Amino acid sequence: MLSPECLAKQVMESDYEAHGLDEVTVSWMAQAIPEAEVETTASVLNSLIKHLAATPEAQDQAHEEATRILGDTRLANLDNEPKMPYIGATIKEILRMGPVATTGLRRMAGADVHYNGIFKPERYLGYTHRSSFYANSGDADRDHYTFGAGRRICPGIHLAENGLFLAVANFDPH
Repeated sequence: MLSPECLAKQVMESDYEAHGLDEVTVSWMAQAIPEAEVETTASVLNSLIKHLAATPEAQDQAHEEATRILGDTRLANLDNEPKMPYIGATIKEILRMGPVATTGLRRMAGADVHYNGIFKPERYLGYTHRSSFYANSGDADRDHYTFGAGRRICPGIHLAENGLFLAVANFDPH
């Protein structure tokens, strides 16, 4: 039995035929959304574990914030998200450094780079800050870059963000 808030139930009970959809298509759509989230979330969490293993200070700071807000016994819920900015920043950093849908552009130098008299150290993170691309070129507003934009934005953006927050806030390797 499906719960009252279940997306699949809402879609199946909607007037989907008025939009040219049949029952098989609608059932595939309802199954594809959580399946897409599972694969991409697992990939992001894999990147998170690599990041935390490479940067123990980030791991310690995330642990300190989670312990301060949640204590030692309680798990995080979505009401805790505004109180946990470091966890949110960690998620954005992971999505920025290793987006799930790769664009073919390397985000971090794998070794020291010398090019045309310019030196970029290993682990240097480079971006374009061209004002012709960004109104505020110092910031570039990359808040949801990983999820696409416009008509092609990920329809599961909120599901993914909520799932990532809960997974990261409740992940404690200590």
